[in-house]
Amino acid sequence: MRELFTDLGGCLCLALFIAAAAGCSDEQGGGSGKASRTTTDDETQPKGGAESGLPCEVDALLTAKCQRCHGSPLVAPMPLLTYDDLAAPSKSNPSKSNAAVAAERMASTTAPMPPSGPPTTEPERNAFGAWVTAGLPRRTCGSGP
Repeated sequence: MRELFTDLGGCLCLALFIAAAAGCSDEQGGGSGKASRTTTDDETQPKGGAESGLPCEVDALLTAKCQRCHGSPLVAPMPLLTYDDLAAPSKSNPSKSNAAVAAERMASTTAPMPPSGPPTTEPERNAFGAWVTAGLPRRTCGSGP
């Protein structure tokens, strides 16, 4: 793990700085305030729909907490919009999926995601982690657990 942070420490710091400077924050005080933007009701609704391959709770979590930076326009190093984005190998650790790395970062106390705004809740992390642990099964809203 130390090697990962040693190799990626500079990149991670740069990515976090760029994300913060680009306005990856919520209106309740994340970031500097200068780049904050208001999130509309439309932006907090899951975007994947029935064809996304993502369980409803995963899609809702990504929409509410991740896609301000990992969406369009892309501010973060990788998008987290679709099943394929989450199943893709992580740039920081190709032996893991982007979803597995995202789950680790959501639970991190030293480098949490999201870096600003409301943190993920324990139920959100548990649902996302269970989906990752299950092997990222393709699901759609209403198709079962």
